[in-house]
Amino acid sequence: ACETGLGRVQGGEGVVGLTQAFQLAGANGVLVSLWKVDDAGTSIFMQALYKEAQNGKYREAVQKVKRQFISGVFGEQYRHPFYWAPFVYYGK
Repeated sequence: ACETGLGRVQGGEGVVGLTQAFQLAGANGVLVSLWKVDDAGTSIFMQALYKEAQNGKYREAVQKVKRQFISGVFGEQYRHPFYWAPFVYYGK
């Protein structure tokens, strides 16, 4: 979903939002977006991510998929940071 990594800055708590909620609930990791994302680009990103993360190493898979976007594996259009940069992985 769009902008899932955003939250409110709360005094003494830091940023409070969906990421923190999932981590407090026990999630090992959370992939969130920092701005509105393109549907087609996100579909490509997520399919590539799950293909790369079959070993359970999501942090490394996110890095690898971002490098694939930058190198043009998915097409010239998708090299632009708009398509791959909003995704941030928090976790192990």
